[in-house]
Amino acid sequence: MLRKIAVPVLKDTTSVKAEPPASPSNSLEDVNIDDLDYVFDSPMVSALKKQIERDAEIKKRMTRKIRALQKQNKRLKKRVVELKTVLKNSPRRIIIIRESGPGPAT
Repeated sequence: MLRKIAVPVLKDTTSVKAEPPASPSNSLEDVNIDDLDYVFDSPMVSALKKQIERDAEIKKRMTRKIRALQKQNKRLKKRVVELKTVLKNSPRRIIIIRESGPGPAT
């Protein structure tokens, strides 16, 4: 006994249009002219475009670095506030201050 899923079921292909096989083409018929604008750039224009790309990448890296440093500053400020409140509310604060004394005489 054969299962239905084991037997290939052929669909009616008469209503589907058959496309001719794609032949490899060496011409530029399928290429959009806008895609080739860079070919016609002068050396000065292409150098400026490269500089713009480099500057955009540098800007992106600097923006990421600035964001990371801002987050770090925010965390450090929060930690300083927490440590100040702990020190302020600590009963050992007086002992710490007395032990340290007035500081070195210079």
